[in-house]
Amino acid sequence: KCMDMALKASVGQFLAKDYGLRLELTRYFPSGLRISFWYAHTNGRDYINGKPYYDKGIYFSMPLDIFY
Repeated sequence: KCMDMALKASVGQFLAKDYGLRLELTRYFPSGLRISFWYAHTNGRDYINGKPYYDKGIYFSMPLDIFY
C-alpha cells in the first residue's frame, strides 16, 4: 500500500543570509488533509538558552470543503 508521503530537501541561502539545509516530510491523506514536519540546519550563530538553535516544526493544511 502506498503511504502517500513526500520528502523534500532544500539547500541554499535563507532570509537571514545564512546557508543551510531544510528537510521536510509530508504525509497526504485521502480527505485532502496534509501534515508536514520540517527541520533546518544552517551556519547561523543563533543561541537559545546557551544552545545552538535549529529551526524545526510541524504544520497542517486542511481543505475547507472537508466541512461539507
